[in-house]
Formats: sequence, structure tokens, C-alpha cells
Amino acid sequence: MKNRRAGLIALIALAGCARPGAQPAATSCEPTAYSLTAGTSAAALAGEFSLQLFATAGDSTGRSAGGRLALRPALRTDAVLVGTSDVALGAVGALLLGPLDAVADSMPGVLVFESPGARPGILLRFGSGSNALGIVQIEGGYTVLQVHRIDAAGFQGAWRSGTGMGGDLATGHFCAHRVGAGGGGE
Repeated sequence: MKNRRAGLIALIALAGCARPGAQPAATSCEPTAYSLTAGTSAAALAGEFSLQLFATAGDSTGRSAGGRLALRPALRTDAVLVGTSDVALGAVGALLLGPLDAVADSMPGVLVFESPGARPGILLRFGSGSNALGIVQIEGGYTVLQVHRIDAAGFQGAWRSGTGMGGDLATGHFCAHRVGAGGGGE
């Protein structure tokens, strides 16, 4: 009887916390099909996000890693945005190719590229060692996020990490949810 009463009290307390129309604290993150349209711009990704990566292939399959991602307009001409992150890439089997918290435009922790067109491409490359200005990597390691969808709440897509010679070591999907005010819209 005592356990039943405690359970009932807990249930009533939780019900009292619910507000009509309240959103859940955490949203799910499922793989998303590519849906960018002509005219979509990487500039819409400027701002701060809560980033979650899920491993679906590689040694860390089934694991996830979360952290923050902050993006701002780039001062360099070969990219749209630069930024930083604190996500633990190793937790999902992704390569760490230099600090993710590097803020210099010449070698940022995160670099965002876009290729406009009928089927635009938006890539986020992680690791300051991969993002040095004036260095073109041909066969080096990589950890990249490919954007498949952008909306007012954030963006989603697929990620991959590996070496130029060995191919992908780990792959998965990700979700980035906008936090706070500011940044770009759609």
C-alpha cells in the first residue's frame, strides 16, 4: 500500500508539471532524406545549436555524442561560415583532426562550404587541422556533416568520417537544434 501511494503521488506531481502545448525537453533525431531546394543557402545555419550525432556504421554503431555548435559568417572567401563545437567525435568513431574550439578564420574548428545549384550541397568540415586556409586536402582524414534539411528549428543530415585512402571508418546521421535567439532563418 505504501509503494502504491508513493507511485500515485509521483504520478500526480508529474501531471502537475505538464503544461498544455508544452514541447518535450528532448526531440527525437531520425535519419532524414535529402530535401534541399535550389536557392537554399548555408548562411541560414548561422547561430548556436545543440548538436547530436548518431553512429550507424563503424566500431561505435549504436552510440551517440552531443554538444554545442556555434557558426558565424566567415571572413575568408572559400567558405560561408566558420565556427566551433565541443562534441566528442571519438564517442561515435569519428576522427578528430585538430581542435574543434579553434576560433581563427584561418584555421577554424568547423568550416561550412556550399555548392549552389538545382541540388545544393552544404558540408560542415570538423577539425581545425582540416580547415587551414590555403591547404587543399586530397587524401587526408575527414569528418564531415552533409546537410539534408534546414528549417526554422535547425538542420539535419548525414555524417561520415574516415581517411582518403581507407574510405569511411564511421557514418551516421545528425540533428542540430537551434538554441537561443539570433542566427539565420530559412
